[in-house]
Amino acid sequence: IPLLLGHQVMVHLHSQALPGRVAKMVALLDPKTGAVNKKKPRCVCARQLSILHIEVEEPVCIETYQDFRALGRITLRAARETIAVGVVTNVDL
Repeated sequence: IPLLLGHQVMVHLHSQALPGRVAKMVALLDPKTGAVNKKKPRCVCARQLSILHIEVEEPVCIETYQDFRALGRITLRAARETIAVGVVTNVDL
C-alpha cells in the first residue's frame, strides 16, 4: 500500500496504538547514502526510505530515537497490514 499525503494510519508506539495521518511528505532518501533523492514526493512505495511528518489525534509520550531508543521506534499500520516502520528524528509540540 503506498503512503499518500493525508493517508489515515494507526500509529503504534511502544505499547500504544493511536489514530493518525500523514501530514507532510518531506523527502525520499537514497537507501545506501541517506542523501535526499527527491523533495516533496507524491507517494512513498514499498522499500523506499522517506522523511514524513505524522500527526496523531491525542497527546502521546514519545522521544527521539537518539535520546531513548525504546520510545523512538514507530510502526504505521493500515487495514491490518504493517505499511511502514521507522524511527522518530524530531518531535514538534
